[in-house]
Amino acid sequence: MLQCRMRMIISMVLLLLCSSALASEIMKVSVSGVDRIFHLEAAFSEEEKLNGLMHRTKLDSSDGMIFIYNEPETVKMWMKNTLIPLDMIFADMKGRIVYIREKTVPLSLEKIGPDIPVSYIIELNAGEVEKHRIRIADTITISR
Repeated sequence: MLQCRMRMIISMVLLLLCSSALASEIMKVSVSGVDRIFHLEAAFSEEEKLNGLMHRTKLDSSDGMIFIYNEPETVKMWMKNTLIPLDMIFADMKGRIVYIREKTVPLSLEKIGPDIPVSYIIELNAGEVEKHRIRIADTITISR
């Protein structure tokens, strides 16, 4: 029942986000039932996903980006042309966090990510994962 409800919530969020007018807005990210408010830019297209947070010189503490994949994919990220350290959160199609990389190294070409398919990646300022006590196996839900 809970999994079905989570899938429905995630599907509704994806439908809402598909409008370009909703590509950047305030979203509530609930991690295992605890709400956090983040201003997440949504990356849907290949170009948006390739550019990510590259070339930014700063990111406010509540800002970030969410990468959304229509079908689960094995995704590896890197920090090429990314000037600020980030925390990366990888979640499966049910919203379960399967991998976290904290305090990534700016400009690094190291490939970052799990060896299993994911549906969502959230990038936040380095230190936000620790600050909010986000852990592997936590479940994320995203709403407006």
